[in-house]
Amino acid sequence: MRMKLRGNFRLFRWAIQAISFIFLVLLVVAGVCLISIGAFGITCIFGALQRALVEPVLSLLSMLLLFSIVPIIGTILLGRVFCGEICPVGTILDMFSRLPRIDFLKPIANPINKFALATGFLASTAILKYPSFCAVCPIKGTCNSVSAGALLRPVELAVLAVPMVLEFGGKKAWCRYLCPLGASFAFLSVKKLFGFKIDTKKCLRSSHPTACGLCAKACPTDAISEASFKTGKISRTECITCGRCYDACRFGALDFGKV
Repeated sequence: MRMKLRGNFRLFRWAIQAISFIFLVLLVVAGVCLISIGAFGITCIFGALQRALVEPVLSLLSMLLLFSIVPIIGTILLGRVFCGEICPVGTILDMFSRLPRIDFLKPIANPINKFALATGFLASTAILKYPSFCAVCPIKGTCNSVSAGALLRPVELAVLAVPMVLEFGGKKAWCRYLCPLGASFAFLSVKKLFGFKIDTKKCLRSSHPTACGLCAKACPTDAISEASFKTGKISRTECITCGRCYDACRFGALDFGKV
């Protein structure tokens, strides 16, 4: 097979991450919590769910269908693209992707945990009548960590410590195992329309079970399993559309399209 060297998607991801970080952290006052566009607004999906539990029932439709319509549609179309290319916490963690790892995550190393944690926060929100995750959300903290005077706010920035510590235990550990917002996107990604897939006719691993596997090694969320090489399907709930698999493949077996 003819080997190909790629890297195009990496440049695209870096550009989107840089633009998103500048926009959400440095320019928009509320970050991902609320982006106001005239009378319209775009809000965090998980934050909208929490507020719907706190506020009157009639606010449910306005919160979820109006203010969250953009991220909802985006996720149904492209999956967890927010996690892989837009989230400021994810961008910061990418800067430390080459950290030496310490094996201490086994007790929590299960993707199901993020759904359990999200459920727990929603339950506590319903009981306390307060959006509990918003109080400790590292994404919100990162977005609000820079004041109008361009000075860092240590209290807001402190909540980023949890994802950073977890990063020593494994790549994207916070995103993979604990992030409630990531769980929301993963839930909506079950039936996503577009994403990366493996062409089993071109994939060396599909015909030789012990060969290659560079795409799986490059994937930071373990979205590519041994079953993926047989079926061509990458986990819809765990793939964050970062494109690392696409750049790692030297046989042109990774494609982006309808899944």
